[in-house]
Amino acid sequence: MPSCRGGRARRQSGRPRATLTGHRRPVSPPPPAPPSIQPPPVNIGQIINQRPQETPPVALTLRANDFSRAFGAPNPDFGFSITTGGLFAGHSVVTDLRTAANNFSEVSGGPYGITFEGLRILDGSGGNVTGRYNLTKVPGALTIFRAEQEVNFALPSNLTFGTEAGLGTGVRGGEGMFWHVSGPAEIAGGGL
Repeated sequence: MPSCRGGRARRQSGRPRATLTGHRRPVSPPPPAPPSIQPPPVNIGQIINQRPQETPPVALTLRANDFSRAFGAPNPDFGFSITTGGLFAGHSVVTDLRTAANNFSEVSGGPYGITFEGLRILDGSGGNVTGRYNLTKVPGALTIFRAEQEVNFALPSNLTFGTEAGLGTGVRGGEGMFWHVSGPAEIAGGGL
């Protein structure tokens, strides 16, 4: 192989000489090495005895949804919403939502509170992971409104004044009730 000196190749083992021409480019120096930062010394005993860090509880706010229903109707199936935070993948909330209102609770007695009872958060295998959450439970409200009523009765063919006339009422949207009305009656304009 030819070697170069002074821009000319030497002849070796019977090969012709070659002349090199052209400009030489200056070679850039390599970039400076980054300063070396030494890691802090490690105590092997510290690594062996170190416990994994526990994750602090996640803030989670659950709010019972508000509902309304007619007087006499059964309570609906209550639900809730997550308003702050969220659940880890695979976790679910198990709870009962309760209220003191029943089918015949007073319209004027509300709104009635809807509260959480027996709330637990479970992982995918059914393990209780409620302790991983910092829970806030916000109650909802059940409002009861007056039921629409209609009065149904048939006029007797021969009504005698001073005798008892039975009238019944029905409640749409709830359980019906029946009242017996007695006393003097008057027929006017085709009605009682």
